[in-house]
Order: sequence, then C-alpha cells, then structure tokens
Amino acid sequence: MRATTIALIVLAAKAERAPIPLPSPDAHGVIHLDARPYVQGSQGSGYVSIIGQPGATIQGGLHWSGGFPSLGGSIHFDGGEISSYVSTVAISGENMSIVNCSLESDMGVSFSGHVSIADSSVTVTYGRGIHVYNATIRITNSYLTPSDDGYFEMFNSTATMEDVEVKQVTSAAFKNSVLNVTGNSFLVGQTDFGPFEVSFDQTLATFEHGKDVITSADVYQQGIRVSLSRSSSVIFKNCTSLARAIHNSTTVGNVSTGPHSRISCIPGDQLLLV
Repeated sequence: MRATTIALIVLAAKAERAPIPLPSPDAHGVIHLDARPYVQGSQGSGYVSIIGQPGATIQGGLHWSGGFPSLGGSIHFDGGEISSYVSTVAISGENMSIVNCSLESDMGVSFSGHVSIADSSVTVTYGRGIHVYNATIRITNSYLTPSDDGYFEMFNSTATMEDVEVKQVTSAAFKNSVLNVTGNSFLVGQTDFGPFEVSFDQTLATFEHGKDVITSADVYQQGIRVSLSRSSSVIFKNCTSLARAIHNSTTVGNVSTGPHSRISCIPGDQLLLV
C-alpha cells in the first residue's frame, strides 16, 4: 500500500511538470497561468493579457499573428520563438525571464519591468527599434539586432549586459539610465547616411573593457559621433586610449561632452578624462 501511494505521488508530480496548452482567456480577456509549464499550441491572435504566477513557464515560444498579448506577473520563457509581425513584441512584468529564445518583430521589441534575458537573440526589421524603458534588465550571452536602419534606445532604466552584442543600428540613445557592461560586449553601428550616433543623457555607463567597444561597419566612411549631456559619465576600463574604444574601420570617433559630463579611459591605475 505504501509503495502504491508513493508511485501515485511520483506520477502526480510528473504530470504537474508536463506542459499543458495555454488556457483560454476569461470573460475579461485574461489568461491566468499557474506555477507549472505550458505550451501555446495553436498560433494566437487578438489582444489578450497573460498573467503568470511565480513558477509559470511557457515552453517553445509564443507566436501571435495579430497584435501581441499584454504580459504581467511572473513568466519564464524557455526556448522557441517569441514573435509578432504586425505589432510590437512587448515584454513587461514583475519578473520576466527569457532563456534560449529568439524574439522577432517587424514592428519593434520593447522591455520594461524586471526582465532577464540569456542565450537569446532579438531581431527587428524595417527600421524599427529595440526599446528598454522603466526597466531593470540583465542580458547575458545574447545579441540584439535592429536591422534595416533600426535603432536602440534605453530610458529610465538600469541595465547589466554581459557578453552582449548590439549591432546593425543607425543610432543608440541612453537617457536617465545606469548601464554596466562586462565581458565580450560591443555596440556596432551600421548606417548608409550620416555618422553612427551614440548619445548618453543623464546616464552613468561603465564598460569593463576599452577595445573596440563602440564601432561601426561604416562602408561609406560616415564616422561615429558620441555625445554626453546633462551630467553623464562614461567609463572605459582596461583602456589604452579612447581611439581604441571608439572608432570605425579607418578613423577615430568624434566625442563631445556637455557641462558636468565626462568620458574616461582607465588604462590601469591612471585615469584619462575628456
């Protein structure tokens, strides 16, 4: 009898770990997720809300043909594609985690709330942007690619990036934010018209290395322009010169600092300021 009871408990635990299809929305258009794994099943459409309890997991991605659901609460995305080609893919909630996923949209991707991203990619087409706003976000071992004249922007956020590439952007803007960048991380511009613009406004940014940090795939030799304003600070550590940290294939970047702002290069125990 005891062995039978234990076997039933084990089977019940396995059943709870097996993913089930996402439930249907309630009368208010809300899909409530419990602390268990789910799979989407058929492709979704329309505007609904998905609210997760701590421990809720969506496996295999989230594909939406019309609109994109409003997210909330705590949801872990484990593998697969998270996409909408007619609406912004907006990741927002109290605790959103994304691992081994590809996020894709023709209309842009945004992050807000508390978000962690690991071993994933973010791809945006048709000149749209990747937006980080009102967020506490950690990104590791991932790349962000807003191609086709796309851009990257961060507002009112605290971000940690480790081994992250942000590439194929025409511009990158950081406003009222704190940015800590470690590992093999880069910001690579690509523009057919004008310089690659990178701006820091009321922002504190620290890069743990000082070689090829802000560069440009600049086939037309338009250059790079980095600007700091309103008490911003940008620090490159392990840095031999700003020219090694900021440059395109043939020229160094153009750096301008406003009042009370500074850009620093730390080659060791010394500190170089501009």
